[in-house]
Amino acid sequence: MVTRTLTLQSDPTGIEIKVQHGSVSYWRVTNTSIVVDDGTVITLIAPSVVGEPVATPELGWYFKEWKSNGTLLGSERAVQITMDADKTAKAYFEIQEYFPTRRPTRRTDKFEGKIDSEVMASRVTALKSMMVDQQRSTTAEQTRIETLVGSALETEALYGSQLHHYRNFSQELYGLTKLFRSATLNKEASLKAEKWRTRLVADGQLDADVKTRLQKVANIFNITLTFT
Repeated sequence: MVTRTLTLQSDPTGIEIKVQHGSVSYWRVTNTSIVVDDGTVITLIAPSVVGEPVATPELGWYFKEWKSNGTLLGSERAVQITMDADKTAKAYFEIQEYFPTRRPTRRTDKFEGKIDSEVMASRVTALKSMMVDQQRSTTAEQTRIETLVGSALETEALYGSQLHHYRNFSQELYGLTKLFRSATLNKEASLKAEKWRTRLVADGQLDADVKTRLQKVANIFNITLTFT
């Protein structure tokens, strides 16, 4: 399957951009790259303003426009890009000075004014049973995955702490499956695998064995790892 790479940038850099495609929704801090299947339609959502004044005079970064490979996409914060080729999307922000009559703490004061402790307490109480059920379900799934890891590596003659490392890796992969799909999932998982590969080789395991074991764990999630 053909994949495409979207290079996500911003001016200034280091800004968190929301990314959506299909049923997947996540955030990326610029500058970064995203790998998806050919033809995927990606929605990028930039924040309207970056930073908040803490004392006067202060400057804030306001969203201005999107450009893709130098072509203007528009001034709306949300923009769609069809990945029929490798592309670059860049969000531009401009500095604007806050009005001198505006209190630096205006937004904080407004937020705190909305907080009602009784309402918050009642909401938490109402959600407790659902939260417990979700935790039980997640714990059961994590236990099942750890059992599968033990079965996949049972012929590897690993001692306790070594096997524990691979189980930790499996939990990281489990978390990634909640966020990504397809080629993006494979890429994100490969980045995690490289971290564990370095650690396990440093602990004295052979590189070839580590790669094989990490892939066995990844097979549980139908993930294909790529090592550098």
